[in-house]
Amino acid sequence: MTAFVRTTTLIGYRDLVARLHGDPDPLLLKYGIDVEKAIRHEGVILLRAEIRLLEETARRLDCQDFGLQMSEYQDMSVLGPLAVAAIEQPTVGEALRKILDYLHFFSSGLVMRLDPEVTPDTARITFDWTVKLPHRRQIIELTLAVTRDILEMLCADSFQLEGVWLECATPLSPDHYHQFFGAPVRIESGCNGLTFPNHQLQRKIDIDAGHLHDIIDEFVREVVRNDTGGLRAQIESLVNYLLPTQHCTLKLIAEKLHLHPRSLQRRLSNDSLAFEQLIDKVRRQCADEYLAVAEMPISQVAGLVGYSDQSSFNRACRRWFGTTPLLRRRQLASATAIPRQAG
Repeated sequence: MTAFVRTTTLIGYRDLVARLHGDPDPLLLKYGIDVEKAIRHEGVILLRAEIRLLEETARRLDCQDFGLQMSEYQDMSVLGPLAVAAIEQPTVGEALRKILDYLHFFSSGLVMRLDPEVTPDTARITFDWTVKLPHRRQIIELTLAVTRDILEMLCADSFQLEGVWLECATPLSPDHYHQFFGAPVRIESGCNGLTFPNHQLQRKIDIDAGHLHDIIDEFVREVVRNDTGGLRAQIESLVNYLLPTQHCTLKLIAEKLHLHPRSLQRRLSNDSLAFEQLIDKVRRQCADEYLAVAEMPISQVAGLVGYSDQSSFNRACRRWFGTTPLLRRRQLASATAIPRQAG
């Protein structure tokens, strides 16, 4: 099965390459990544392409710790709308489980597991990728570093990392990793992961903490920044982003736009539109966008447009398009095919 990842995982890539005196855009194009999509952090790209991109960039720029440096540009916003859903959980452990529950909608090739009792006092998060390439150290180190930073944010900077596990060989010294992570690193350990005291899983998330509010506010600003069509366009953009979390409610949308739910309902009613109609419209548009990506599994398309199971998505497609998702994909492919010239 072809694995995809959301372009938010490229946050910081172009800035870091430029800082290292490189030109990011030819590298993006070499691996079939649309530059504008990378700039706007919209849509999805092939996971295989991103892995190869990071490895070649590190090699060309002679930057062995490119993934670690790139992590310094990222925070919870790399999770996109999932960051909003995670932050609203009561504890760190429940936030991590929310991320695990929906991670495959954002990176279908990343497998993440949480063991809350790898020892009586220790928890461990481990990672693996379904894309088996011989060189993938940069994306491994990027993922480890970003996960460490996310845990620190959820724990209000009181997070205590006990160890880092790295499956592969590396030219970097153990001291380099120890200085970066603030914890010992086991190299060629056979797995990739982080260990930490498991009592931190019970830590309450302070939704009113300034740094978490900043993440949510920046998320909303990023989503609606280019919407000049007024409130309705802003609502549609937020719905588009939040659909994969299956946490897209009138109350949540109103909260992010600093409106009372009744005020939002009233303003939609003035345009003869119900919130449920708007969600259905956005789902239909997104379904066409993702179905047009031939390699994307139908099950992932269903998740990205907010359905918990494929059968519900199938019924929606029949209502929208009068046919199944697979046949709709074929219709889209036929419509965009270049006609063969005569003669």
